[in-house]
Amino acid sequence: MNNQIRKISLAGLFIALSVILARFLAGDMIIGGLSVLRISFGPIPIYLSGILLGPVHGAIVGALSDGLGYIIKPLGPYFPGFALNGALTGLIPPLLFRTFKGRQSWLGLALIVIMVEALTSMILTPLWLSIMTGKAFIAFLPSNIISRAFLIPAYIITLRLGLKYSRRMIPSLM
Repeated sequence: MNNQIRKISLAGLFIALSVILARFLAGDMIIGGLSVLRISFGPIPIYLSGILLGPVHGAIVGALSDGLGYIIKPLGPYFPGFALNGALTGLIPPLLFRTFKGRQSWLGLALIVIMVEALTSMILTPLWLSIMTGKAFIAFLPSNIISRAFLIPAYIITLRLGLKYSRRMIPSLM
């Protein structure tokens, strides 16, 4: 019971942190009047919640982060596909993390982040944007690939540091 209360409390903190990072501390790179790169560390708390609290809590944190973030500060029309992206960002890492249990190394973390970002940001996000706007899927692909080339290494480093220090802060969940 006490462990479940702790997990729910931490999930709430991860949701709040994700919303703040994604909605208030994110930035856009604008070239020619078009936003070509969105720099946001909002997925990091979702990754951490999945790895530290488990896949179910991670998926809930991801989906609720998107929904609450939209309510607090909408960045366009609501589309439930982005909540699915958030849920997958919290669901997949802990499942893959167990695969690399003996090798929780930079390489293992890099593979996890690359696989999740490839699915959510390079496949699903362009699909959702294509459905929303009626433009071709391929039109959204280059900007997402370019942004991930910059963000994936930053996510790996930040996630590694987050895991290192979270083990010291909340050892009972490890």
